[in-house]
Amino acid sequence: MPLNVDEFIAAIAHCTDTDSLFAVFRADIEREGFQNITVARNVGTEIFEVPYLCVPDGATAGYFEQNLAEHDPVFRMIANRAPAFTWREMEQRKLTSVEKNVVGACRELGLAGGFTLPFYGPYGISDIVGLSFREPRGIAPERYTIVAMKSYAFWLRYHELDSAAMSGQAALTGQFAHQEIRARSRRKARGTHKDGAAAITAEECRALVISDIAARRYKAGLTLLNDTLETVLGATMF
Repeated sequence: MPLNVDEFIAAIAHCTDTDSLFAVFRADIEREGFQNITVARNVGTEIFEVPYLCVPDGATAGYFEQNLAEHDPVFRMIANRAPAFTWREMEQRKLTSVEKNVVGACRELGLAGGFTLPFYGPYGISDIVGLSFREPRGIAPERYTIVAMKSYAFWLRYHELDSAAMSGQAALTGQFAHQEIRARSRRKARGTHKDGAAAITAEECRALVISDIAARRYKAGLTLLNDTLETVLGATMF
């Protein structure tokens, strides 16, 4: 039996990290009848980050190997800033033949219809909560409003916890960066960053950001960036 909205909000309020939050969200969304969950962030065409993913084995690899994202009608809906929509509503719009093929390929991968909730931000940023089924089925229409409310509460709580974690990490970085740099300087003949963390270059900041994105994608089962990190950054920076 799924939680009511008040019970769900109380449950996620007790989560102290994103892992426990994802666990609570997944358990309740499965009770609502969904089997797959994707939590993603899309920044224009530059970055696609997936902090949480629960799909059938092989679905992620198959999706990217077949390059389905290029013609996925879900992304066209999001690019047009559509509100939350079911995949049935999406399919009732005029899809191209290629988009219909993508929908069919997704069904074969175990993504057989669902519900997409976009959350739009500035500068082309959109967060996406995608809920789907592994075989053709549905949920009672009145539950979609409840699921949307729970997903919005989850999304807000996720950003609260993620921001708190990043703030804590930044504080620790500021506290320990200088002594870590000094330790590296002692290990190497060249005194890298002898002036402390403030001397980190823009190129090194870029490398840290890309490495962090690679780590988040790796946790979601998207390993390509992680596997090619030395090529992306260059051997010296890596």
